[in-house]
Amino acid sequence: MTAKNEAPIKLGLPKGRMQAGVIRLLADAGIEVRVSDRGYRPRVSIPWIEAKILKPQNIIEMLHIGSRDLGFAGADWVAELQVDLVELLNTELDPVELVAAAPRVSEKWNAERQATDQRVDRQKRLGRRLHKVLWSHRSLSA
Repeated sequence: MTAKNEAPIKLGLPKGRMQAGVIRLLADAGIEVRVSDRGYRPRVSIPWIEAKILKPQNIIEMLHIGSRDLGFAGADWVAELQVDLVELLNTELDPVELVAAAPRVSEKWNAERQATDQRVDRQKRLGRRLHKVLWSHRSLSA
């Protein structure tokens, strides 16, 4: 799994119609997600990522309170729930604008968690990886 002192990134994957597109996007980025028929905790090929399948609105709420580090959900839910999140990536997978988002890191939260810098670096690396995949898809379909 992860290094002893290193907390995993907690990833929220959308349940329902958006799920297949997000899993395909992650697969294109070299991240395999294996979902069982009845399970809500899929296996991810990157050992420092723990995934959970959730309703998109719950992903937004969990990002906001800090119980998820990264997640995919519709931008409409971000607007409706009026939460302050950082949009990492517009996936362009859904007409309502499916985005990858992470909680905005406050100074207090940063001071309380020693591993925040490592976590944010990993979030950024994952976001860059997904961004490259999206751009390669756009150039191939153009």
